[in-house]
Amino acid sequence: LCPQCANFLQHSRLNEPEQKAMLSHIRGSGSALVLRVVGKQLLTQPFGWFTVWGGPGSAKTLFLHAVVAGYCRQGIQAVYYHATDLQEGLFADIRSEDKDNLSFYKRVPVLAVDELDKFHWKDWSRKQLQGLLDWRYRQMNTHVTLFASNRSPDEIDLDTGPWLPEELASRMN
Repeated sequence: LCPQCANFLQHSRLNEPEQKAMLSHIRGSGSALVLRVVGKQLLTQPFGWFTVWGGPGSAKTLFLHAVVAGYCRQGIQAVYYHATDLQEGLFADIRSEDKDNLSFYKRVPVLAVDELDKFHWKDWSRKQLQGLLDWRYRQMNTHVTLFASNRSPDEIDLDTGPWLPEELASRMN
C-alpha cells in the first residue's frame, strides 16, 4: 500500500477506540514503564521481534494496540490479529484459491498477534504458523513482529508438556 494513498489505521484491524491507543495510556510503573519504553524504542526503530506475557489486566493488548496505531500514524503499515483470527486466515487460504493471507502476513511491515496462547497448535496450522514466524524472525531487520500471551513462552503443562513449540519458545525468550 502507498503511504500517501492509504489510511493505515483503517486497515489495521483495530476498531475506532483502539485506533486512538497510545503508549501514554499504559499507566503505572514496573512492567507498565517497561512497555512504554520498549514501545517507544520499537516506534523509533521499526524492526525486531518482541513478546509480552502476563495475566489479565497487565496492559498487553493495550500495548499492541498502541504500537500498531503508532506505526499507522507514522505511515507504516501495521496490523493487529487475535491468534484465532490469524489461524482462520491461514485456513481460508486452503478453502479458497483467491486467498493468500500467508503472503500478506509475511510482507506486512508490522504484525501484532494477541493471545498467542489461544492458537490451536494442530499439525497443519502449527506448521503454517511456524513457517510464517520463522520467516518473520529471519526478517526482523526490516519487519516488526509482536506477540502477547497470557502464558509465558516456557510454561509447561504437567499433562501435555510445553504449550508453545520449543523453537518458538526459544526465540521468544
